[in-house]
Amino acid sequence: MVIGAAAAYPKGLSDRGAAFFDFFRITTLERLLDRMTPLYKARTEEAAPQARAVLDAVALNWDPITANAAARESGLDVTAVNAQLARLENDGYVEEVEVSGSGRSGYQLVERFFNIWYLMRHGSRRLKQRVRWLTCFLRGFYSPGEREGLGREILVTRLVAARPLWPL
Repeated sequence: MVIGAAAAYPKGLSDRGAAFFDFFRITTLERLLDRMTPLYKARTEEAAPQARAVLDAVALNWDPITANAAARESGLDVTAVNAQLARLENDGYVEEVEVSGSGRSGYQLVERFFNIWYLMRHGSRRLKQRVRWLTCFLRGFYSPGEREGLGREILVTRLVAARPLWPL
């Protein structure tokens, strides 16, 4: 495993070359996001207007969000948000998870790459930059083989759990 920022670049790369290398990585992410846009955009537009407001509140928060926080961010009443969260969970958009350290329940998007796409397409400039940094970090921290192994492990876990990413 490679650790450290300098290890993320090929040996002997100048500062200018490193900047180009980062640009290449980011444009690769942008191309992948562009390829997924028709699917994710259609999936987002399928949701009813109230459900979409709740989906927006959940998706713009990478970490799990409580129903109360989603209500504040969406401008809807908590009862309506709870109903929409149940609907979104039933439709395969969100999942209920424990909010770390609190013992309370929160919600996050089931497909985490959909969350990255949403942040990159609908988030603020600061959120987009954080996603880019995360992507660069992961590419530098894990070798291509390790990334592939992690991806396969996630897919196998999903298949074993019989939880499709997008139920039909």
